[in-house]
Amino acid sequence: MPSRPPRANNSTADTTTAGPSIAWLAVGLLLAGLGTVLLGPILPAISLRWHLTDAQTGPLFFAKFVGSFLGGISVPRKLRWGIFSGTILSCLGFATFGLSTGLLTGSLTLFIAGIGLGQIIASTNILAGYRYPHQTGSALSSLNFFFPLGAVATGLIVASFEPRFGLQSLLLWLGAAFLTTGIGGRLGWIKHQPTTPNLSSRPESAHFADAVERPASGTPTNPGAPGPAFGTRVSPSGKQAGAPDLSHLEIGEQNPTLPQKSESPHPPQPLDTPSFIRFALYLFLYGGLETCLAGWLTTYTLRYSDAHLIGGQSAVVLLLAALTTGRAISSVALRYIREITMQRLGLALSFVFIAALSTSHHAASLSLWSILLGLSLAPFFPSTFALLMHRNPTPRTAGFILAVSGLGAAAFPWLMGAVSTHTSSLRTAMSVPMSLALLLLAVSFLKTNPKAPTTA
Repeated sequence: MPSRPPRANNSTADTTTAGPSIAWLAVGLLLAGLGTVLLGPILPAISLRWHLTDAQTGPLFFAKFVGSFLGGISVPRKLRWGIFSGTILSCLGFATFGLSTGLLTGSLTLFIAGIGLGQIIASTNILAGYRYPHQTGSALSSLNFFFPLGAVATGLIVASFEPRFGLQSLLLWLGAAFLTTGIGGRLGWIKHQPTTPNLSSRPESAHFADAVERPASGTPTNPGAPGPAFGTRVSPSGKQAGAPDLSHLEIGEQNPTLPQKSESPHPPQPLDTPSFIRFALYLFLYGGLETCLAGWLTTYTLRYSDAHLIGGQSAVVLLLAALTTGRAISSVALRYIREITMQRLGLALSFVFIAALSTSHHAASLSLWSILLGLSLAPFFPSTFALLMHRNPTPRTAGFILAVSGLGAAAFPWLMGAVSTHTSSLRTAMSVPMSLALLLLAVSFLKTNPKAPTTA
């Protein structure tokens, strides 16, 4: 009687690789990107309708991103449930925001939406980090390409549909999109859920079932053999094939002839305190930097030019389009350049471009600096999160660090609005994101424990 391969550790699989397929993860991040920056493009209309000053809009940013922080730190052990609950809460929050009539109800509904966004973003990135331990930065760049893609679409959608159909209808449709994605991803996971631990009795086409049975670290069971690189498939014969396109992000077929280990050789472990502080500072400051730009750039353009609503969206659309393109480029660059090098270069250039943008007086120069700024910011998140995942933190630790970006995104746009109101100049308030870029660059030189689990 043929022997069966050892049973995989289902607890480890639940924590790391089980969940929606890569297509649903990408759609979820696209919608999360749209929802994250939505407040910026609609802020002029909200301020006019509710008669708010720049400082009074702060609670909207604060409520949304505090919710995002709470959503990130409450990431469940079974990451698929974090993604599903996140889509439901986002649906509820944005749909009811469309029915809000003032600052109080608007802040409450954005708080609910923020919790959902925090769940989606944190759970998806941690899930991807565990699925693709080889060339993690490249994998995260490819998946996170869809986050700024959704952000880019936000300005265009608001400018095109809000004047014609109204803000309420737009938000209801957004809620419906989150609901559809959550249900679709959940049904997709149920469809691919393994029904038996016997690998030899399952068809080779059950890719997701094979992924769940694979050890969480993604390493092969033969200690002397290297694991498959990101962007490749492993055929039943053991040969690697494929190209680095998005479809190959899904974990490939597993060789059923190889014995299976029940546990990862490098189980998740707590971070040392210096590393925890460093990565928390990274995400706290960067969350504020990106949200200051995405949240205030439309208002800045309208205030310092004669552009109408569609023209006012152009700068933020170009910024986010460049961020999207830069993520695609950095996905390739991070295969050959160290993450820390990409991180520091991008931050130094970001400081220069923000300074140039804050002195622009013409639409052409504003557009140019917005594009260059988006490209310079693009590598920061995937390179930083890859550095974090190389240390193999627990899902709760990684989720908390990622969620800290929500606190920065809540505090610094509010601070920027307060500076603008106090000085009567939004141009002067651009000193806030400039300072954040410098602080991030300084944090990158902090010394921490270099020891981290080997992932490649």
